[in-house]
Amino acid sequence: MDKNKTRVYIHSNCLYNLLKLHRIPMLFVGSGLSKRYLKNYPSWDELIFNIAKVIGVNKSQIIAMKQAITDSKPSETQGKINAEIGSNLTKIFRDKIISGELSLSDIFTDEEINLIEGKNISFIKMLISKQLSKYEITDNPKYLSELNELKKLQNNIGVVVTTNYDK
Repeated sequence: MDKNKTRVYIHSNCLYNLLKLHRIPMLFVGSGLSKRYLKNYPSWDELIFNIAKVIGVNKSQIIAMKQAITDSKPSETQGKINAEIGSNLTKIFRDKIISGELSLSDIFTDEEINLIEGKNISFIKMLISKQLSKYEITDNPKYLSELNELKKLQNNIGVVVTTNYDK
C-alpha cells in the first residue's frame, strides 16, 4: 500500500493506522448519519410522531405511552423508551388492521402489500421504510464534502452495520 497515496484519501489517523496494519475496519452507522446528510430528516421522536399519525395515534397518546414507560422504569434510556413505544405502535397498527379499522391498502401500494405478504415484513417496518425513503441528500457544501470523503472509504470498509431503515 502506497502510504502517500493512501494519506490523500484518508484524513483519519486511526483509519490510516488500521489500513497500514492491513486490518479492515467496520463502520457502525446510526441515525445521526442520516440526520446529518439528509434534508429535513426526522429525529427518533419526530419519526415516532409521524408513524403514529399515519396509524391514527395522536400526540397525546404517544406522550401518555412515554409517561407510562418512565413511571414503571424511571431510569430507562431514551433509546429503550422509543423501542417500547415502537412495540406499542406495532401492536396498535396490527390490531387496527385485524379489526378492520385500517386497511393495508389505505397506507401501502399493491407492490408494498405483496412484499409484506410474500416476505412477512412487519407493517410498522414497511411504514418506517416508506417514510424514510422520501428524503434527499443535503445540498450543504460542508456535508457534501464529508460525504465525498466517506465515499472514498467504500473500498476500505469491510462491514457496515446499521439499525436504520432508510436507504
